[in-house]
Amino acid sequence: MVRAVLGGFDYEIGNVTVNGDSATAETSLTFKDVEAIPGEIESAMTELASDPEILALATDEEALYARLGEEMLSVLEGIGTKTSTVQLDFTKTDDGWVPDEGVENAITSALAGNLAAYQPTEEPETNDEDPTPTASDTAEEPAPIAPDTSAASVSQQNALESAASYLNYSHFSYTGLIDQLEFEGFSTEDATWAVDRCGADWNAQALGQAGDYLDYSAFSYTGLIDQLEFEGFTTEQATYAVDSCGADWNEQAAKSAQQYLDYSSFSRDELIGQLEFEGFTHDQAVFGVDSVGL
Repeated sequence: MVRAVLGGFDYEIGNVTVNGDSATAETSLTFKDVEAIPGEIESAMTELASDPEILALATDEEALYARLGEEMLSVLEGIGTKTSTVQLDFTKTDDGWVPDEGVENAITSALAGNLAAYQPTEEPETNDEDPTPTASDTAEEPAPIAPDTSAASVSQQNALESAASYLNYSHFSYTGLIDQLEFEGFSTEDATWAVDRCGADWNAQALGQAGDYLDYSAFSYTGLIDQLEFEGFTTEQATYAVDSCGADWNEQAAKSAQQYLDYSSFSRDELIGQLEFEGFTHDQAVFGVDSVGL
């Protein structure tokens, strides 16, 4: 058995055939199946994305990176191995048997999964004259690809998760959700990035908010629009919501009249005037006051 140092590693070489000052040998290389690594990592990351323990670390960047590092090491340790046989050529010199030029390339090819027989690479002939331009020489350079803006920092991802969480149990306007994320400690940039990508339908959010208000209080048509605009919805979004909420404005006037009487005293004319001040039409206000018996 002959030993040789190739590519910075010490290999055992067998099946040696010597022909004068030349020799051919074989070596078996066992190495990690690098071609399997991308698929294994992708599979592991897909599982981790839904792991409650990983999601619980979303707000602790240092702990999250440490845990992901451990998981990736575990994945790499579980990668299988490959064994390849590589043919190597040697030449005898005064210093002993020396691997021919290109032997290291043969080993590198094997490690990359290329098991084709080693073919020595000849140096291309040089030509001092200007080469004839080819189609590839004269073709225009492709336009640069725009950077992928989908890549997000950990803080941006956390802001997006927080935005989605808020939208799961409440309704927000675009600016209202940004304000809420900023209140939670996210920067304006991260909060805006998240709200831009949260996928919310702001008309639907305005409609849901309108319903929330009508569940616990009474509003006129214009009063509810004003309230939604105060919450950060645009006039168009607020108007869409109030037009679509299905409220009976006479009934809302009656509820509002009763709410006023629950904490204060009004004459008939005073209560009609108060309801009109709240945005009810004269007819709606009269209906409301009639409903409470004034």
